[in-house]
Amino acid sequence: MRAASGSTALAPGKKIQALLAILGVRPGQAHSRSRLASLLWADVGEEQARHSVRQAVFSLRRMLPEDVLTTTNETIAMNPDAVAVDVCEFEQLAAKATPETLEQAARLYRGDLLDGMRLREPGFEEWLTRERDRLRSQAVEVLHRLTAMRVEDGSLETAIASASRLVMLDPTRETTHRTLIRLYLDTGRRDAAVRQYHACERVLARELGMRPDAETRALYDKILASRAVTAPAANGRLTPAAVLIVEDEPVTRTLLEGILRTAGYDITAVTDGADALAHLNQRHVDLILSDIALPRLDGLSLAEVVARKGLHTPVIFVTGQPGDELEIKGLELGAVDFIRKPIKKDVLLLRVRKALRAN
Repeated sequence: MRAASGSTALAPGKKIQALLAILGVRPGQAHSRSRLASLLWADVGEEQARHSVRQAVFSLRRMLPEDVLTTTNETIAMNPDAVAVDVCEFEQLAAKATPETLEQAARLYRGDLLDGMRLREPGFEEWLTRERDRLRSQAVEVLHRLTAMRVEDGSLETAIASASRLVMLDPTRETTHRTLIRLYLDTGRRDAAVRQYHACERVLARELGMRPDAETRALYDKILASRAVTAPAANGRLTPAAVLIVEDEPVTRTLLEGILRTAGYDITAVTDGADALAHLNQRHVDLILSDIALPRLDGLSLAEVVARKGLHTPVIFVTGQPGDELEIKGLELGAVDFIRKPIKKDVLLLRVRKALRAN
């Protein structure tokens, strides 16, 4: 709390600080002297308690500017025009609910109200617990809404920061753990996503005796599967492995694209070996998945050119043609594997993961 002049009001003595907090959380609200006495001096008689209230008000008047407190014989209030209270500012900013005001509100909330304060007065402790819970719930809502807004507008780093604060504030909130895991994945930080899952798993077990729910476990399974579908990028982060599909038959091409894209790969599809070479001249790929029989430049010729150029890109041939001669020829040209049509999803994904790990 600050006086209108900008100076910070510091009151010695825990009970005077407690009285200042009660008045300051809702400036302008009149508090009865009898209620304040019961909150802060419940262990003495009524007359002594009211005397203690008078003494505390007298001490506050000596410390604060003269226009801060307004009193009657029965009530005490704080003049809202004479003070700036961070709790009130926090609540006002939170109520506006724009990304900017939520950011400001989040910065204002630095922990529990009167964190660390202990007073052996049951009435005050009950009041303080209630106020802490109320403000913490508002802070949770602020960070939740701010995270959602930042995800929506693509500010992923800001979203990670607010979601991380939210997890610290409400560790058993599993949906926020999931949000953080997805944000880490979206920003290429797979290891951080794994750590976040395990943090979620530990806190749920410790606090609630529960496992993460099915949605969270499925997300973790996706992370584990991504080990085989990622490759180091220039900046050192892991990015989806780039797979070039070379297939002129539309149904097979669509099938290959669907299986691999769903598995998390970065897919480009062309219909001929010549188109594949043009693509390789423009962009690095981690794996080529090619039919052999193609209209202009066939798959074997494509593999031969790739090897001659020294690209070191693994090639898997996919073919429906019978016989072992093509397979032998392909392996001689440097192909790492051979898949027969019709395509089986599990076989395809296993061979692709194996080829990427070996490269």
